[in-house]
Amino acid sequence: MLTGDGERTASAVAEQLGIERYIAEALPDDKQAFIRKLQSQG
Repeated sequence: MLTGDGERTASAVAEQLGIERYIAEALPDDKQAFIRKLQSQG
């Protein structure tokens, strides 16, 4: 999960949804860079 929410909120949501990996407090540019990195990896 990639979110701009704070660590506490992101952790709680991830736990409720059974998501093991998350990145909190991501800015829009951070999100874009992360998605581009994933896309380049296939």
